[in-house]
Amino acid sequence: MSKEYNSALQARVEQFLKEKNISQAKAAPLMGISQTALSQYRRSMYDNGDIFALESKLEEFFRTQEEQEASTEKALPYRPTQDYIPTSISEDVYNAKRIEAHGEKGHPDHPAAPSARAGAAGRHRRGSDPHGGRRAGDPEAPPHLQYLPGHL
Repeated sequence: MSKEYNSALQARVEQFLKEKNISQAKAAPLMGISQTALSQYRRSMYDNGDIFALESKLEEFFRTQEEQEASTEKALPYRPTQDYIPTSISEDVYNAKRIEAHGEKGHPDHPAAPSARAGAAGRHRRGSDPHGGRRAGDPEAPPHLQYLPGHL
């Protein structure tokens, strides 16, 4: 009695072995079958058992592989398309660092500051200073704007 083999599944087994660059001895345990069964199946000479059961195991193996690859793709970390995406918080930190490094000229409300930064959405406009015109070092300024003694 001649057994019918799923030629597409046999081709898929061959492709798997080639793509993964592994021997059938290493692949068989991964697939849940013996090395002998895999060898006989690849040569269309599997005579000792139920071909349907063997092919069911192979199909389940490949289905599981596809699911693992799909879940791996979903689990990849987010990679933004740009290196920097401005947000209100990041812009505030950027401006604070610029002031720290360059003094008041780095502040977006300073007349010498680039006009592109001064007009940015969500920024304080001239005349709407949240500290009432008081700047760092002013004794009447809020505590977070006052210099500590000996740190001038």
